[in-house]
Amino acid sequence: MPRHPGRTIAAVLLAAAAALTASAAPACAAPDPTALCALAQQSLEAGHLAQAAALYTQTADGNPSTCASVGLSLVAAHHQVAAQSAAAGQELLQAGDLAAAERKFREALAIDAENAEATAGLNAITARQQNLALSQWDLFYDRWVLPMTQLLTAAAILLLVLLTLSGLLSGVVVKVDSIAWPRPWRISLGVIGFLLLVGSALMFAIYQMFHPFDPGDISDWPADLTALVVFPAAVTVAAAWTHERHRVASEWESRGKTLMRLIRSWRPTFAGACTYWWRLLVPLVIIGGLGLLLRTVVLHDPRRQLLTTYAVLTLDGILLTAATFGQNLRLQVSVQSPDGENDPVATDYLLARVQDLGIDTPPMRLRAVTSSMHLSKIKTEDLSALPSGKIAAALSSIFFAIRPDLTWRVRAAIMDDNRITVTLTRNGRHAESDIFSRAELFLPLSKGQEARERAKAQLLTGAAAVTLLRLSRAHPRLRDQLCGATAWRSVTLQVIATSRSLIDDPDLRTALLARAVDEDPGNVLARVDHLWALQDATPHDSAAYRQLAEEADDQFDDIKAFCPDALVIRALYRSASQWINSFVVSGRSDKHALGLAEKRVEELESACEDVDTNDMDLLTLAKQIRPIGKAMRHEIKALTDVRSDRHSFMESSPAPRLAYEYARLAGLDRRSHPMSKRTALRYLRIALPTEALRAEARKDPCLRALHDSEEYQELTATASTFVDLPVFDSCRPKLVEAGLSAPTDFLFRTATTRQRAVLAEYLDISPVLVERFVQIAQLTQLHDRLDCAAALGLLVACGIDSPARLRLEFARDKDTLFEALRDANRDGPRIQEIEDVESWLPDAVSTAAAAQRSRRGRRAADLVGRLL
Repeated sequence: MPRHPGRTIAAVLLAAAAALTASAAPACAAPDPTALCALAQQSLEAGHLAQAAALYTQTADGNPSTCASVGLSLVAAHHQVAAQSAAAGQELLQAGDLAAAERKFREALAIDAENAEATAGLNAITARQQNLALSQWDLFYDRWVLPMTQLLTAAAILLLVLLTLSGLLSGVVVKVDSIAWPRPWRISLGVIGFLLLVGSALMFAIYQMFHPFDPGDISDWPADLTALVVFPAAVTVAAAWTHERHRVASEWESRGKTLMRLIRSWRPTFAGACTYWWRLLVPLVIIGGLGLLLRTVVLHDPRRQLLTTYAVLTLDGILLTAATFGQNLRLQVSVQSPDGENDPVATDYLLARVQDLGIDTPPMRLRAVTSSMHLSKIKTEDLSALPSGKIAAALSSIFFAIRPDLTWRVRAAIMDDNRITVTLTRNGRHAESDIFSRAELFLPLSKGQEARERAKAQLLTGAAAVTLLRLSRAHPRLRDQLCGATAWRSVTLQVIATSRSLIDDPDLRTALLARAVDEDPGNVLARVDHLWALQDATPHDSAAYRQLAEEADDQFDDIKAFCPDALVIRALYRSASQWINSFVVSGRSDKHALGLAEKRVEELESACEDVDTNDMDLLTLAKQIRPIGKAMRHEIKALTDVRSDRHSFMESSPAPRLAYEYARLAGLDRRSHPMSKRTALRYLRIALPTEALRAEARKDPCLRALHDSEEYQELTATASTFVDLPVFDSCRPKLVEAGLSAPTDFLFRTATTRQRAVLAEYLDISPVLVERFVQIAQLTQLHDRLDCAAALGLLVACGIDSPARLRLEFARDKDTLFEALRDANRDGPRIQEIEDVESWLPDAVSTAAAAQRSRRGRRAADLVGRLL
């Protein structure tokens, strides 16, 4: 290449210009020798020797001069120098010094740009470099890539075979009822077993391909002795520790106490451990002992001794890995519909229930926190489902059959709308089976599509409880979230009773919770839920309410011992709330209730501050409850006549539950300052979006100071029409759509048994519930005052939901009935129709009795007519 490409271009341009000038000039005009000589010199310096020689020759022809002769001599000298450099480059190229040859060729081209030998030499260098790169890659591929690929492929195939064998043996090594080792032990021994398998696979391939060492050069150290002593000892200690720590399912203690008991009673403990893990310990001892015997007594050939060591370590790796696989928590779920096909929707629901058993929508109450808890600690990555479709399910079954880390399988078969069977296997062996029906759980039979879907969800919830309780027996860490529960029926009943998506009948909810406690008295969560349900149905000013509050507080020791921190926070919040209410109901005279309220609020704030920062759900709950606890502390100050800095801590746009606490706080101002009332009403507008919340606010004793306010009465207004009653919440839209919002229309369309059955099917509810609706509608026909939906709703809230019930309560003790209705009316906005209930309720009872006699007369006449 020319050393000065700019000069080359300039020389070419000047030469072209000179040629054009010469051709355009008159024939008689001769070119300027000086200009031609300058152009030739530039071409010479640029390495264009042929062009420079032509210009020098033209200069000599026109006017012989020293410039021309000297220039031609320089051209010849440059040709000679370039030829010498090219020749030197060829010699270096033949010698293999490509870098030096390239330098010589470029020097030649810098002097003579048209040197063909130098150009050919550079092309030869480029081709040789490409060939060299290819040959080096071929050499690297042959020496490294191909052997390593063969090595790793062979090792991977052998490792896969060994892992599959470990998975198939997990059912033999691990008994169905064995308790999983603690996680550190399981991981440690599992890693050792896996490394032994990896080493066995690699060593097999490496030794067969490369023979890297001579067996005779290896030290005669018996590795079998280590396998014989270390591995069985480690397994025995892990099993003994597990057996002693979780000897009783409901027992929990610190690691230090476990170690002390292990030392004191090591003989029965190790005996119990060997009972559960003899299938692993015996093969380990036999393999190690047999290997040691072969190496030291029978075999003397180094190759055979090495092969024996290899076999012993490989078999130990298989056994340890099989034991680790057999204790995994990996779970596969499948649900079959009554026709025998896999049901993907039900499978997904069961998966979600197994992982989040206990999680559901909180109840729509302001002064209570849902006790619905996250009972499961199973991680998402531990769950899988059998795919839908016959071919996919069949192929997946084959794959999962040899998958080594998939330990548990759950198959739920829905027999019909009310029965289900649940089968669990562990490592391919049957672990547990249960068959149950909704009738056994005291749930009503399902009729209608919506009821059938709910019944299906209830059955799958029971299947999830069966699964979780069985897994907790093998994996003790799952017991931490079960709140002391050991019976799956108790867990099922408790979860159904506290899940709004599974049940909406308050009376049935309380009955299910009572049954859950009967099934398992150790289920702390069921006990607490049952007490809370009874308390919610009890008037705040009754002695029974206080007794239930004290019994609920007596559960705190068990709550703190067996339940997660989330339930502790919720229980403290509810306890503080109920004791504040008790103090207000007592006319601010019950100092014991006030002291308990102060104690619970202090414990609540402390619990919210000391939460585990690694638990995001707990952190979220603490973040929600912390400002509520602060508001409750100021409520106590307001109750004790301590001014609380004009409530400057209140947030401007609080959440509804926090806004309700602010309203309570403002409503407790003993001075009845107008600003406090306005503040309370402002927060109540945020906190009361639904009828259920308004009903809760009407009963709150801390808001009694606001009852005379018209704005409060508007905010907490009761039902204005027949179907606005809370009992119609689940089917109100369909009733309005069907034109049954008035009681007369409702009674007209439900006069016969056939009409009621049709309405039950339309509303997708039980005919029993339709019959209750009819009885409530019949109450409106007893007196004009019961046309008022608010008065009717108050009677229903007091348990008077039929004419027969009204007659019964009136006949039993009418004065008690009047007093109960007036007390209920005082707890909320005044209902004028209830103020003078003594004046019209006897007439309603008389009308009900007359209607009953008329119905009996018609039935008697019909009977006589049929007989005649």
